[in-house]
Amino acid sequence: MLQVDGFAASGPRQHSVSPFDAMPRNLNCHLTTHLTRIRSPRALWTFAETRPDNRAVRLAFRSWDAHSAAAPVALLVHGATGSAETWWRVGPALATAGWSVVACDLRGHGASPRADGPYTIVELAADIDDTIDGLGFGSVDVVWGVSMGALVALSLLVTEKLVARRVILEEPPGRMEDEWVAYAPQIRAERARVLEGATEHVRRVITEQPRWNDADAACAVLGILSCDAESLAQSSERGLEYDTLAMLRRLRVPALLMLGSPGHSALFGSERADCIATLPPSSVIEFDSGHVVHRDQFDESIARVLAWLGTAGQDVPRAKASGGPRR
Repeated sequence: MLQVDGFAASGPRQHSVSPFDAMPRNLNCHLTTHLTRIRSPRALWTFAETRPDNRAVRLAFRSWDAHSAAAPVALLVHGATGSAETWWRVGPALATAGWSVVACDLRGHGASPRADGPYTIVELAADIDDTIDGLGFGSVDVVWGVSMGALVALSLLVTEKLVARRVILEEPPGRMEDEWVAYAPQIRAERARVLEGATEHVRRVITEQPRWNDADAACAVLGILSCDAESLAQSSERGLEYDTLAMLRRLRVPALLMLGSPGHSALFGSERADCIATLPPSSVIEFDSGHVVHRDQFDESIARVLAWLGTAGQDVPRAKASGGPRR
């Protein structure tokens, strides 16, 4: 298990390691070549500690710097079995467009502290809030969450744990308790398959996801290897305790809802229709894609997001940071 260090008195310490260091040493060059592509030299990894009360943890995070003190701040939140590496193309694309970007590893994922049992969406949101607060951000300009991360983003905003000007919700799952329960044994089984042969599993994902960049397939396997699969499975069995539509109706900031094709989406049926109806038509984009839109349709999704960011939330006061990530 990858161990992480805590915040130093003057702020989080820099490290030369990341979840890549949790990878088995016997992976052949087919996998490691793809993973090397994700390790952007513009990115910085830092780590944090488990809180004494065990209710919130300060998380590992990755950042991409726009090299401007006036740059707007984007917070990226990955989904189940993912990590901050999920955003290996999105982070640099936003930074190139003038954004300062922070992507956290959720509790029990990537290089963040282990979960030590099941958790809820609200608890994951509290971890994010505690981490962002520790970095000195009073607020952020946008939160972009994918899948379970979209639920965390919603929870952050509707519980007013985090002040943000706007939110991007990529494929938030609906209220699907039965599906979450069924997902639990799949998490355990996939983890076991990856441990038996990670490189072969990457090849399988590349075959099953022909629209993905090969490095996305490697990244997905990295996420499975570095996550606390058992705690995630236990949380899944409990349903993670959320109501997507109710949270969406409570939002008070502009939102962009990015959905995959109905046959492949985690938001379906009447709940999908109700969520779409909650937002203005200009705030809903349905892509010809699977569940992870930014992997299936990277170029289009980035273009649509940047266009929306250029117009949404202009009447909302700019986020203010008290110094940004402390280096």
